[in-house]
Amino acid sequence: MSAKLEVVQIHDPEIWDAFVRTSPEGTVFSTSAWLEAAAEALGGTPIRLGCLRGGDLIGGCGLLRFQKMGLKKVATPALTPYGGFLFAPSSASRAAQEEGKRTAVAGPLIERIETDFHYVLLRHSPALRDVRPFGWAGWGVEVRYTYVVPLQDMEGAWTNCEHNIRKQINKAAKQGIRIAESADIATFLRLQDRSFARQKSAPPLARDRMQAFYEQLRIRDLCRLYVAEDGAGHPMSARIVVPGFDTAYDWVAGADPDYYATGATPLLVWTIMKEMSKTHSYFDFSGANLPSVSKFKRGFGGELRSYYIVEKYASMLSKALIKGHLMLKRRKT
Repeated sequence: MSAKLEVVQIHDPEIWDAFVRTSPEGTVFSTSAWLEAAAEALGGTPIRLGCLRGGDLIGGCGLLRFQKMGLKKVATPALTPYGGFLFAPSSASRAAQEEGKRTAVAGPLIERIETDFHYVLLRHSPALRDVRPFGWAGWGVEVRYTYVVPLQDMEGAWTNCEHNIRKQINKAAKQGIRIAESADIATFLRLQDRSFARQKSAPPLARDRMQAFYEQLRIRDLCRLYVAEDGAGHPMSARIVVPGFDTAYDWVAGADPDYYATGATPLLVWTIMKEMSKTHSYFDFSGANLPSVSKFKRGFGGELRSYYIVEKYASMLSKALIKGHLMLKRRKT
């Protein structure tokens, strides 16, 4: 008889992080350092739920926990591309056997989260292909997409870029646009504001939260900021990248619309990819779900990959209260 599965909080960050690194679904976004940085910047309490069998950690999920108006919520942190469920590496000899093991692990984790919290939102890694246990349990499931570019062969990566992207990169290089690593978050925030103002929308985080998140990541060496400038030193475009395990992630970006036609942003992205290729095997654009965004990112020739967001309210009442609180919050900001 196999050992009983139990779900507990994993308090030792070293045990948790070792599990994250070995899990096929594990990314830097599930590590203790990322969860702690997110909590410092956004509020909430990091929790690491683990599914144990005979004392062995075989599944888990890293989350931020919030409590307001008596409602307990957990979620993959804001501005965190992936999180969600993680599983231990497969030891099964047959696909059906491995599927059964994963389903058996997902069940207790789902049940524990449903029991303890009024609301949950998870963004799973693209490596998690089977989200049926969530649908079977009555969760909402939504598919999203991203592009992933292999970095092992940069000559091949250049060939795979669309002609227009290569043209813009060459144009920007001939104009003498410079790309440099920076720590000037104020410049990034100005460029981000300019980008979203042109779209007549708000950035994903308020300026103070965005700055705090960046600073918390920077002191943990979890991100790098790059800026494109013209010959006179005017900032044109900026991006923050997150170097993960074998994958670097395009995290957040901003650009001055006055310089869109210069090719500064394509040159910036290509330069970052070349820099990341020295230490990483892949570059993940961390989402390509809006038409204009998807068109730009597709131009770099990456593979289209899907990932899933799952969501669950404990009841219709908790759903009404949480949505009402969010609407009130938006009106105040």
